[in-house]
Amino acid sequence: MKQTVASFLISLTFISCSGGGSRPAADDRPVPVEVLVLKETTLPRTRSFSASTMPWEMVVLSFKTTGRLKEIHFDEGSRITKGQLLARLDPVDQYMARQVAREQLRSLTPDVARLEKLAGKGAVPVAEKERVLGYRDALATQLSQADIALGATQLTAPCDGVIGRRMANPGEMMEPSRPLGVLLSMDPLKVQLAVRAAELAWFPLDREFRVIFPDRVTSGRVHQVSATADVVTQLFQITLSVANPQDAEAPLRAGQLARVEIDLPPLAGRFVPAEAIETGAAGMARLVGLVDGRLQIFLVRHHEREGRWVRVSGDLPADLQVVLDGFDLPARQRVTVKTTWTPETLPDRPED
Repeated sequence: MKQTVASFLISLTFISCSGGGSRPAADDRPVPVEVLVLKETTLPRTRSFSASTMPWEMVVLSFKTTGRLKEIHFDEGSRITKGQLLARLDPVDQYMARQVAREQLRSLTPDVARLEKLAGKGAVPVAEKERVLGYRDALATQLSQADIALGATQLTAPCDGVIGRRMANPGEMMEPSRPLGVLLSMDPLKVQLAVRAAELAWFPLDREFRVIFPDRVTSGRVHQVSATADVVTQLFQITLSVANPQDAEAPLRAGQLARVEIDLPPLAGRFVPAEAIETGAAGMARLVGLVDGRLQIFLVRHHEREGRWVRVSGDLPADLQVVLDGFDLPARQRVTVKTTWTPETLPDRPED
């Protein structure tokens, strides 16, 4: 029995001293990581705002006189040039009124000539002469008004633009209070965006910005800044003026979406990706650095954020290697560097 126990103990000793005991512990094996070299750099800054296009002016088209619509020469979407004939009323009433005024003035002309001759000889009182001359002037004014009313039966375009809406058809009765259509003045074009009060200083009058559409990039200048904020959103409206020649191959249209981009002064400092730090209270944060082949936690202050980058400051070693996704590993974990990045070379992280 004693011999059997002794043999069992010798076997256990042999197994414990075999080659399996020379391997490192699994928790201390070096883990490959990606690092970012933390160094002073300058970060370009850009801001982007959602915007939309609007006509420069919306002109309501209407006749200055009353009549039945005889002709209309446009539809919705028609391109219009200044002075182009848009519509015409049946001019019969205005023509007859003009003819009456003209004949009345013509028939009075011989009487005026005879009266002036008699007045020169003292045969007619001065008051009678003034009365007849006043009547003549009234008829002349009436004829001028009839000419204007006859001309008002034709409606011409007050400016270049595009018809946004047609609101009448031939045969309908028109009057000055009834609109015929809406003409949109499209060159230049308004591009409108909304900004916070803190961002108003970026939009002085006449400053130029990039305006980006899905099919083109152009520029616009600040034309107007709203004096009051929207009561609901508390945002201020900014209006840019953008050139939009209507003879272009594909001019811009009202209601299109755009982005307005502005360049701000670059930001200097040391930056880490937002996903590489854990922020806390009072402006403090933690990041994981690489020191002597092992992970080490560093306390830093975090400042403004620019895109995915956060500016940090603190008592940090020069050119510290910040471990990306370091918080997923145990403290003091041994690591090896798989890839070294800089702020200029670090690729964008895919969106989830």
